[in-house]
Amino acid sequence: MNGEEDRDLEDLDARLAAAIPAHSLSPGFRAALRARLNQERHRRSWPETIPDITHLAGCALAIALLLFAMPQYSFAIVSAGTGFTAVTYILQVAVQSALEQPEDAKSEPTAIGLSRVP
Repeated sequence: MNGEEDRDLEDLDARLAAAIPAHSLSPGFRAALRARLNQERHRRSWPETIPDITHLAGCALAIALLLFAMPQYSFAIVSAGTGFTAVTYILQVAVQSALEQPEDAKSEPTAIGLSRVP
C-alpha cells in the first residue's frame, strides 16, 4: 500500500468509529453467560456413556444370538465376537476423541460473537 491508501483507510476508520458507537456490556454479562453455558453443557440429552453401553450390549446380544443359533461353533463365535467387539470399540473411542474439542483449545466468545483464544 502506498501513503495515500493508508490515509484513506485511516480516514475511513475514523469516520466509522465516530458513526458507530462502542457497545459496552454490563459487568455481570460474562459471568452470566459462562453460567448459562455451563448449565447447557451439564444438561445433555443423554449421558456420554450411552454409546459405549449400547455398543457393548449390541455386540453381546449378537454373540448370544449366534451361540443360540449355532452352538457347535461356540469357540469361534466367542473368539470372533470378542475380537470384533474390541476392534470396533477402539475405533468408536478414536472417532469420539477426534470429534471432541479439547478443553484448552476452546475459545472464549467476544462481545461481537467472534471468538478469541484466551
